Order: sequence, then structure tokens, then C-alpha cells
Amino acid sequence: MWRDNIWGVLVAADSIGITLMIIAVFAGSTLWVGMRAWALMQERQSLDAWKLAANAYAPSTLPDNGATAIHSYFSALLDKSRRRDYDNAQLTEVLVERLHGPSESAWWVNGIQIKLGLLGKVIGFSILAIEISQIQNFDASQS
Repeated sequence: MWRDNIWGVLVAADSIGITLMIIAVFAGSTLWVGMRAWALMQERQSLDAWKLAANAYAPSTLPDNGATAIHSYFSALLDKSRRRDYDNAQLTEVLVERLHGPSESAWWVNGIQIKLGLLGKVIGFSILAIEISQIQNFDASQS
């Protein structure tokens, strides 16, 4: 697109700048999705480490990466089991919210993208209607 000057054509044809706004939101959301994928990969690695330690039944080899939700969840489960408190529903809800909650904003960004596209279409049709109304003599060759 850069080599064939498609970006230049898009910018020149867009008098209100909505195309650049849509591209900026798309680029930002793409970066955000990459960061969320990386964070979920970290959570998965933490889960794998906990599973390995549990299978080996070696409490001394339990992973100590407290930055992940999985580590916090399993650490809290161990603490509760030591106190003989086996009601884990609240811990599970917290884990689900920590893993799923940040991904909810992706739907909001998706909605913004759709609304910006529709707004651009309405504005484009309005500009087209204004230009058509300013035509003095209509000739089929003009269309």
C-alpha cells in the first residue's frame, strides 16, 4: 500500500480524516490484542509450571512467579486447604474475572470500529449529495 501510494490516495480522498482515525484505532487495538495474548501466554506457562509441580508432588518446586493470576489462585487454594477451608467458589470467580475481564474491552473497540465505519459512510454520502446538487448540467458522461 505504501509503495503504490494507496495511503496517499486514501488521505487525499478523505476530507474529514475518519479513515486515519479508523486506522489508528485498528493499530492500537491490534497492539492491545498482542499484549493480551502475551499476558495469557504467561498465565498458561504459570499453569503448566503448577501442573508439573503437582504431578511430581514436590511442594518445594512450586513456581514462585507471583505476577500471574494463576499463581495467586493456586497459592490461595493451598493456603485455604491448610486452614481446612474448602469453599473455593469465590477464589474461582476472582480468577475468572482476572483472566476474562480485560478482554471485555475488545468488544467495545470492535463496536467503535463499526460505528466509525458507518459514520464515514454517512458523511461520504452527504458529501456526494452536496456535490451532485451543485452540478449545473447533468450529462451521462459525467457519471
